[in-house]
Amino acid sequence: KEALMFRLANKRRNMLTNLRIEVICTWIATDQEGQSIRKYKHLDVERDHLSMLPLSWTVVHPIDKESPLLKMSARSCQAVDVEIIVILEAYDDTFANIIRRHTSYKFDEIIWQAKFDKMFYFNKAGHSVLELNKVNDYSELS
Repeated sequence: KEALMFRLANKRRNMLTNLRIEVICTWIATDQEGQSIRKYKHLDVERDHLSMLPLSWTVVHPIDKESPLLKMSARSCQAVDVEIIVILEAYDDTFANIIRRHTSYKFDEIIWQAKFDKMFYFNKAGHSVLELNKVNDYSELS
């Protein structure tokens, strides 16, 4: 199946808990009077919350019949100025406060026909090793 995916990881040394994520797709459409308007649609994701973030989180929006991205291409995304808005909220255990992070991805930042490479492995002692420098690493699908 096709999906829109992005990945995040905690660069801080403190634990993040009670993570919530919201993903919104926005694009330019034409209304009934022929005027250009900006449309917004909440994108369903496979998991919109985590209790804690020990390693990384790959957020996945399945591209199905409910998705506004169904049958979209890089060219059609450009034509309607697609932008993906991501809102993350989490609780920082160390400082006892809620953090919020907003970011967005324009159509020209979306990589088509690719998948993320692994960014963690288990060492000889059996411990998980997270390689933060690989958070954006991907392989193209053939």
